[in-house]
Amino acid sequence: MSQMIMDEDGMAAMEAYRVAKTEMREYLEKENGPNCGRCPSTVPYRREGDLSQAYPQIEEPDLRQGDVITSQPVASRDGEEIEAINADELCKRLQGIPPDSNDRDICAPRPSTPGGSETPLAAITDEDVRNYRKASEYGDYYRLVSDGARPAYPIETVEAVQQNPDEYFELLYRWSHIELYDTSPCQWDVFQRQLVRWEHFRDWQLRQRDKIDELSLEKFIEKRRADSKLMADHIPEYRMGPITPSRPIRRRVYQKWRLDQRLRRRDRGFIRQGTHKPVDFEHNVEAIRRRLSEHGFNGHIDIDIDPRKQGQLATWAEYVDFELRWLSAYEASVERAAPDVEKTWQKYHEQGQFSREETVQVLQSKTFKDELRRQTDQRAEDETVASEALTELRQRIESHSLNMADGGLEMLQAAEERSRNADELYMRAVRKSAAVSKILNKGHHQKFKELVAKQKALAQWSWDQLLLTEGENRLTDDTGPVKPKPRAVKLSQGSTSCLSAGR
Repeated sequence: MSQMIMDEDGMAAMEAYRVAKTEMREYLEKENGPNCGRCPSTVPYRREGDLSQAYPQIEEPDLRQGDVITSQPVASRDGEEIEAINADELCKRLQGIPPDSNDRDICAPRPSTPGGSETPLAAITDEDVRNYRKASEYGDYYRLVSDGARPAYPIETVEAVQQNPDEYFELLYRWSHIELYDTSPCQWDVFQRQLVRWEHFRDWQLRQRDKIDELSLEKFIEKRRADSKLMADHIPEYRMGPITPSRPIRRRVYQKWRLDQRLRRRDRGFIRQGTHKPVDFEHNVEAIRRRLSEHGFNGHIDIDIDPRKQGQLATWAEYVDFELRWLSAYEASVERAAPDVEKTWQKYHEQGQFSREETVQVLQSKTFKDELRRQTDQRAEDETVASEALTELRQRIESHSLNMADGGLEMLQAAEERSRNADELYMRAVRKSAAVSKILNKGHHQKFKELVAKQKALAQWSWDQLLLTEGENRLTDDTGPVKPKPRAVKLSQGSTSCLSAGR
């Protein structure tokens, strides 16, 4: 009996593998023409418009003609306008990745019983998810350490942060704006966000040297497999999914990797703020030193053309420069949106929605927003009470329990007046709230204001880490070589005094 089951499983697996291989061949033919793309030509990918105007919104792209994996430059690397890969190389790299039993989604089709019904699966509990997320945080922490990053906080504190995230608001706040597109993070997933940011920095670091990571696709797939195995170890429903290569794993993972590459390209264009052409390496080094000097750091930095050969101080100096570029980009976005915001406010002011004292700065304040929300809620409640009183009075008149000749008419007219007034006051509050949203969301102004505040906190943290690294290097010079240990920031946000200079 067991031998028969093994044979059936083996046949199913072989059939599934053939289906997946056929799907991949059809996909490559669709994207690159006949013969599975086996031709020496490449198809360029062109960047779409001014990405900074739409930031931070982006949707997952469909795979279209020309939207291919980036590996080698087709034209000038300066503006990163055209990049491509040899289609034959893509075919080899994707087909060279063996099927993996753990490479499947939590929402994969459930296995069926011989009768055709679905096999009942254990319900996913909150405890399962918490254990998985905690294990994932540990894994991301060690990935950060192994790549030379300084973790956001000590690993021993993971349990405390998970159980009481409100107590660590400042710690979580400075990482909360890091975008995660391929997962549903918990509030306290700091190391996951930090790892995404660090990987984007490493990509930026290479691009500034006119280089790229040739193994980025392989690393992306390996990381997804590790996370998939981790999920299978902690979530029973995931573990009971079908263990066959029947799903188009390669295409799905490639799509998500391609999205990640597009997001990084968008980020590079955004933080360059108009200087879209990467300049030579020496110019970049001088720009980093100048920017750090403007903020008060004048320590000696040896930045190498090969980032793997330079010390932690130089790497962290580049990272601080990376975060300061983000801060400058957000601030520039706020400044670009400001004229439109003022113009929109002026329009509503002329319509009588806002007094002269209710300026844009007042509208942005938490006090004003809280009061407007409270006022709107109160007027909604008053409108409901007045409407219900009017309805009740009309019912009494219709049932003849209240005689119109005995004052019922006057009572009805007064109730209708109160209902109209309450409704008008409520609608004024609603229109005012809508006007506030219209003004503050002009050009994503409010969104970028929030991003500036969070990015300033993150830039301050990275600056503090730079000073810690410099101090550790100085201590090492005084006492001799010591084995470096990863250091984490203290659990306080710190001031932003060092970020004020030069701005």
